[in-house]
Amino acid sequence: MLNEDQLATKAGATVRLVREMSAAGVLPSSGVFTVEMVPRVRLAVQLERSGLTIEAVEQMIARGLLSLEVIDRSLFRPIPIGFLGTTSSELAGQLGMSQDFASKVHVALGLSDMTAGSPVREDDAEMMRALTQMAGLGLTEDVVARLFEIFTDNLRRTARASSEMWHAGVLEPILASGASHRELLGLQSINGDQFLELGERIIMLLWNRFLDDEIFRGTVETLSVAFEEAGLAEAKDDQPPAIAFLDLTAFTHLTDGSGDDVAAAGARDLDAVVRRTSVSWGGTLVKMLGDGAMLHFSDPTAAVLCCIALVDDISRAGLPPGRFGVDSGPIIARDVDFFGHTVNVAARLVDYARPGEVLVTHGVVQAVASENLRFSEIGSVSLKGVASLVTVYSASHPG
Repeated sequence: MLNEDQLATKAGATVRLVREMSAAGVLPSSGVFTVEMVPRVRLAVQLERSGLTIEAVEQMIARGLLSLEVIDRSLFRPIPIGFLGTTSSELAGQLGMSQDFASKVHVALGLSDMTAGSPVREDDAEMMRALTQMAGLGLTEDVVARLFEIFTDNLRRTARASSEMWHAGVLEPILASGASHRELLGLQSINGDQFLELGERIIMLLWNRFLDDEIFRGTVETLSVAFEEAGLAEAKDDQPPAIAFLDLTAFTHLTDGSGDDVAAAGARDLDAVVRRTSVSWGGTLVKMLGDGAMLHFSDPTAAVLCCIALVDDISRAGLPPGRFGVDSGPIIARDVDFFGHTVNVAARLVDYARPGEVLVTHGVVQAVASENLRFSEIGSVSLKGVASLVTVYSASHPG
């Protein structure tokens, strides 16, 4: 049980607001509260910031347009999240976390109001403890902070996308059917909880699935080297990876007159085609680039074959012709992305390619071993942003 001071602290609210809510009947007048009421007060804080008063909430309840039971079902999670009576600066000091590290955590979370003197949420405090422990495993604070930034960027996009899908796929059709917003809250509180639980489970399964792949891959690589050093396996020739870029010809011009919806639909179709085809050739989609994409391949032969396959797959999807650039060589891997000269050349080759054309470098031609490919030399060309001339070839199937 909580008193009004404890409830205000956990909800990040003032005692004044708690008393106003009690007077309005939104909270019990006894002055004794349960932890389940924390989300209710947090909602009131957000409503006040939006210019809505407790009196307005009271009137909504009196008119039967809002139910406290519905609000509680919509907001309460099995693990209640509240605020601690500790500031960000104080917690950083207790954990032995440098102020610079704490500041990077705040920035990564995207919380402009999370200053050194602001109260800390329970879940934020737990994350800061975990990050401190991670740094204690031998990682530098800079490395841990960057890893945290990657987590937050991707999970924030996941949360935003989940919310958008829920609204578009569930809430908007319900409203379109004539349901009121009060009925909508009721339905959301029941189905929304299951949606969140299933989403959390899927994320954890994916996390373990992908992490398992990475651990397995890294272990195999380490063991392979160890076996070679022990003379128990023959050393393998290092094969440089390949980077491929693709771009849809005149996609922007085509969609200018058709509107944003058509452009978004085209980008989704391209995403689906690229993912499906690249996986079948052992490639990894590094990132979508609006009307283009960047792909990584450990095998240059697979990279060229995949791009040739994508020429037809993109056409069959009813999209504008694709054009491609592939280079093979050393690359720098950082933050689930790739950098370096090889990446730059592949990206610039796309601009030089014609619709439906797959252009590759001399390095790719040397690395490829396949009778199913033919290379026609175009010559040495000057690519924007590349200092030296690049010998370029057009790749295709024989005949």
